[in-house]
Amino acid sequence: MTQLKHHEIIQHKACRIIGRARRVKPLSPEISKLWDQCFSEGLFEKLMDPDFFCDDLKPETVGVMYDFNEEMEFTYLVGVFLKPDAPTLGYDFVEFPEGRAIVTWVQGPESKIYGEAHTLTETKLNDLGITPNYSGICGIEIYTMERFVASKEKGDGSVILDYLIPLK
Repeated sequence: MTQLKHHEIIQHKACRIIGRARRVKPLSPEISKLWDQCFSEGLFEKLMDPDFFCDDLKPETVGVMYDFNEEMEFTYLVGVFLKPDAPTLGYDFVEFPEGRAIVTWVQGPESKIYGEAHTLTETKLNDLGITPNYSGICGIEIYTMERFVASKEKGDGSVILDYLIPLK
């Protein structure tokens, strides 16, 4: 069973999310292939320059969803939060403007969490009476060392995924 364990509303500065992007449909196997490509080419090691880490968003690995169309295709970018002036090094990027966001911790089986994190976070927003801002980025999966990796290493199939939705 997947459940929302924690939520907080944050104020964040503008940043740039740099990585590799691909057009996909929800839960497409292409997303997993993109992650595999990024790990195999050492993408994160190339981008993790402490001079360009954001002050308020940790340089965690992220999966960003944006640019949806009528057929529910969207751009999925595997990357890292970095300062707005960080060099792209020839990689894809999306700008994440300053603003407010909700960040939730969603726990459950890894096989189900990706399909449910957005819905659970949206439900929490509705409960709080807060409106999401889907004019740019629609959602960001944040893979933290302290929650996602630590829970995955337990080996019981359950993980904790941080999930971010921008707010109006």
